[in-house]
Amino acid sequence: RLLEAAAALPLARDGVRERTRYLGREITRIDRLEAAGLEADVSLLHQARKALVRRDPDRVVAALSALDAGALAAVELEVSARTGAALARIHGGAASTGAALARDHGGGAASLARSARQVLGEAADVVASAVDDARGGALHQLSIGGVPSDRQAARSFLEYLPEGSERAILRASLAADGLFEVGGALTPVRITEERRALRMVRHPTQDLQLTPAEDVHDLRDAVIGDPRSVLLDLATGRLFTRRFVEEVAERRRRVVMRGEVRVYVLDGSGSMRGPRARVRDAILVAELSTLMGRLADPGDTRCTLFFRYFDERLGHVTRVDTIAGARDAIRQIVGTERAGGTDIQLALMASLEQIAEARALDPELARAQIVLVTDGEAEVDEPAIVAARDALGGLPIGVSVIALGEENLALRGLVSRQRAKGEAAFYHYLDDAELREITEGDLAGALAVHAPDRWAELARDPERLARALDDEVGGLLDELEDLERARDVAALDRLEEEAQARREVGLPDEHDGADGARARIEAARRDRVALAARFARWFPDPSAAASAAPLPKANTPERDDVDAACCALASVAEVVALLGGAPAARQADAIDLLERLLPDARLTPARYRAVLREHPDAIAPSLRALRDAVAGPPPGT
Repeated sequence: RLLEAAAALPLARDGVRERTRYLGREITRIDRLEAAGLEADVSLLHQARKALVRRDPDRVVAALSALDAGALAAVELEVSARTGAALARIHGGAASTGAALARDHGGGAASLARSARQVLGEAADVVASAVDDARGGALHQLSIGGVPSDRQAARSFLEYLPEGSERAILRASLAADGLFEVGGALTPVRITEERRALRMVRHPTQDLQLTPAEDVHDLRDAVIGDPRSVLLDLATGRLFTRRFVEEVAERRRRVVMRGEVRVYVLDGSGSMRGPRARVRDAILVAELSTLMGRLADPGDTRCTLFFRYFDERLGHVTRVDTIAGARDAIRQIVGTERAGGTDIQLALMASLEQIAEARALDPELARAQIVLVTDGEAEVDEPAIVAARDALGGLPIGVSVIALGEENLALRGLVSRQRAKGEAAFYHYLDDAELREITEGDLAGALAVHAPDRWAELARDPERLARALDDEVGGLLDELEDLERARDVAALDRLEEEAQARREVGLPDEHDGADGARARIEAARRDRVALAARFARWFPDPSAAASAAPLPKANTPERDDVDAACCALASVAEVVALLGGAPAARQADAIDLLERLLPDARLTPARYRAVLREHPDAIAPSLRALRDAVAGPPPGT
């Protein structure tokens, strides 16, 4: 929304810049944490505990870093003080927070490099090797001498691609997901598939074959040698019968994901040097990294990318639709010096022609996107571009712009008018100061989300690693769990106080029937008598129930209710056994979980209790399994 508004309205540049930096930094942080092994939909504290049990130092540190950043953002001082101190101990410093720690002790730079390889995958290694090879070739040219023009070309290339360029490209590629719309959207498309199959029929066709007879009905067309052994041959599978073969076509419609065709048009003029060139190339590296991931497991997704560089002339068009092609493209992108003028109009018109050719090759093409990356201020004939786009016969085409270093008002207006029509297009502008931040790694974040090198050395000795993890993290996780339980108790107390206040003024209790919440309050207060009574109402002792109505017949509403109740109880038993905890906590968890599962099982609490009452024999095994899970394993096991 911010980028859309910035493209369409004259917003204050400083405000847009600060918000863009914040959003880009947070998206990049999430990408790094997920690449380190964290899951977005699982409690961070639970993931930290799980990593500690599995002796996974990298995931332990990633979870603590995420907890620390989240506590700082939420101003949870008790949590941030503990996580910050723990991260300082882990990395051997005395900083108060993980972010400050990473800046002070260099852990952030090493962690950032590891994140680049985790997020970008093979593309990161290709970038590093391509830069080394390109610079090595230029240095070799200088060492052997040669004609002056060759030496000058080598010196110019080394200035264009200085030492450390691979780090700048990888940092910018890592931040690209948070700043640009890279990755190419996938569009659902409904297709009709036709599969031709052979089918055995009894009526005459052009093709006839012999197949083993299966029953007495096949005797009419059987090939009989000795009539006395017909039954024996049929029983042993030695009797063959004539079958006609017919080819039939089977059609089915299904939805597949089609990747939009993206045509990257990149400014290769002489002004695109330094951070501008690094970010320009990094955008394409990030796109190719995503493409390689999709091609590695393509399924029904078609992925194709075109790119070309331009100056006052158009460069060669490169089509990428294989992993090997993506590797070659990355080497070409980062290992080539570019210089010249700028002709944006020519580049855009040629790109529309390229999409027309792609449409001819793939009639099912869902949509296309031209992404222009430039720093040039140039005249653009918008009516000519619109006319060329309309000539493609209704194929949705967005002309998007990434302006690096310099604003381009003509292109901004082109994108803004597309947005006003509801078309998919974007306009991103980053000034030179932002580009320097990106290539230096400031925007990607200096937070260390990986374990220090000394822990990697400890991994060779599992016992020492276990002791180090327990010493540094074990007590911390216990403290954080106590804080979390205290927050839960406070929240539940407020819930109960609110319900009491509503009752006092005659308003209905919004939480009537919320036995799970009340069970948690009772568990927190160690009110075992009340909790046990509540648990017994939800999960009565199956041995005390007397047999009632017989099990309902299959495919009846009553049988469906019994099956749904059994499935819900089995699910709760499995989760409670997995979560563990004290017996009181298990009882509260079981009540809360079942209360949440009943709507999915299409059962009301009243209907669930009716099933318990009317069909105790059918429900008894599930109840017994759940009560065993809540009781936990016997002592000493």
